[in-house]
Amino acid sequence: MKGKVTVESGKPLQFEGDADTNPPESAEQKNAAMIADALKSYLDGADDILSGKYACFSAIAPKQLRQPCDVFVLRCTDGVFVRYDSATDQKRAVRAAAIDRSLREVARQFSDGALLLDVGPQDLQEDDRGLMFEWIVTDADGTPTQKHQFSLIMIGSSNLPAGYAMPSPPARPICLVGIQSEIDIQIGGYVAPVDMTTQPEASDLDNFIAHSSVQLPVGWLAIEIYPLLDDQYWQAEFATTGRSSTSCQQLQNVTCTTAN
Repeated sequence: MKGKVTVESGKPLQFEGDADTNPPESAEQKNAAMIADALKSYLDGADDILSGKYACFSAIAPKQLRQPCDVFVLRCTDGVFVRYDSATDQKRAVRAAAIDRSLREVARQFSDGALLLDVGPQDLQEDDRGLMFEWIVTDADGTPTQKHQFSLIMIGSSNLPAGYAMPSPPARPICLVGIQSEIDIQIGGYVAPVDMTTQPEASDLDNFIAHSSVQLPVGWLAIEIYPLLDDQYWQAEFATTGRSSTSCQQLQNVTCTTAN
């Protein structure tokens, strides 16, 4: 497929272009297609075990494993970026492309700014705001009395740890970064009268812990980052389940655009 990929904050990726039935034009594109076919086989395998032997765990499996999803594989100059979106159809769509850009560039654009690679907290810039959240404290009547704003930024590395020995095939390739669009938040505190004037003793505190799952305001279900590896690591038969599988859609000469 030749065409354009539109990235719009909070929405699944949009693809425009005509289907390309020609073989991949470059070694990078061939590698991208191989990676996509292998990941599709791993997803098919997950479907089988979560509907069979391990069905008892299906409710707590990651979203991209328990619901239909579309997969977009971008082979960058220094690694592989994989994004899982809610399926636009009941049938899983898997697309692949090779792009002359770094993982650091691609991760920021395709994660809604939530994922930054190869930076530290001291490297963050003013426009690295990530995902914005607002906590509101209300009184008994529901009137806001306090507002707190904060941003969420996930920082990862596109490199394997020094001295790490990659398992040999048929072991599944190591995922450098894996994030979900649903996070768990835990807040601790204590209950106190609204007219309290002095700090109570620790032994007198009525402590509590609040726990909640929060869906991030993003268009993706999950994101994975992989290192660049030889083709021998990305053999679809390593995850074969016996079902028939169609090849991925190949995107060539792809243009990535961020919608305003």
